[in-house]
Amino acid sequence: MDEPLKGKRILIPRSKKQAASLVKKVEAYGGIAIEIPLLAFKDVAIPLDVQRKCTEASYYEWFVFTSSNGVRAFFQQLPNFQQKTIKIAAIGEKTTKALREYGISVHFIPSEYVAETFVEEFLPVLKSNDKVLIVKGNLARDYLYTTLKTTQSQIEEIIVYKTYFPQESEELLSKKLVAHKLDVLIFTSASTVDHFMFVIDKYKLHHQLKDCTIVSIGPVTKDRLSYYQLEADVMPNNYTVDSMIESLGSYFTMK
Repeated sequence: MDEPLKGKRILIPRSKKQAASLVKKVEAYGGIAIEIPLLAFKDVAIPLDVQRKCTEASYYEWFVFTSSNGVRAFFQQLPNFQQKTIKIAAIGEKTTKALREYGISVHFIPSEYVAETFVEEFLPVLKSNDKVLIVKGNLARDYLYTTLKTTQSQIEEIIVYKTYFPQESEELLSKKLVAHKLDVLIFTSASTVDHFMFVIDKYKLHHQLKDCTIVSIGPVTKDRLSYYQLEADVMPNNYTVDSMIESLGSYFTMK
């Protein structure tokens, strides 16, 4: 196999539990994976009234899951959940995979894994007066809720986990940047960008970025980079980890 990333020191910003597949892909392309988690997660208790409604077979018509973390946090708190007639919508391959690992059937997946495409394609499926529960993290965008709320359906949302920046990663990241030991910066969400830039601003390390290749997993993350006046050198057409690393490999092959 060709190794287009050979010798490249690549920032892996995901939490320890979620980094394995990304590390494996980077190493398969010859890259050196530098694991510095820019995200960590803490579960948030689901309100008792929502738990009760979730266990009533006929209360909700739809659950919408926006991330694999939301899936995990939800079903850890509702281990005896039975799907029965409830239909499930999922954004993203990893979200869908996580649901299936819990034995949950998925009825709707958008063609692109962004909220705008989800809403555009989900609205024709949604029926008047359908009760919909959106399951999300604290930093997820409000677009799904605010847009679906304008319909005649009954929309609720719950936060089942919080995202935070692990304190131990701050010093590690700053040291790697000061020593010029990162060649490629991968960003897998807007939150990873925010936490990364917190360190850049705090330690005044903006000049350390000029020789780094910047990779965004998708348009929302790319927009967040633009907010900080950073330009993504690489963004895949399909917003998945596999496509992102394949696009990065192609980028260096063509350079």
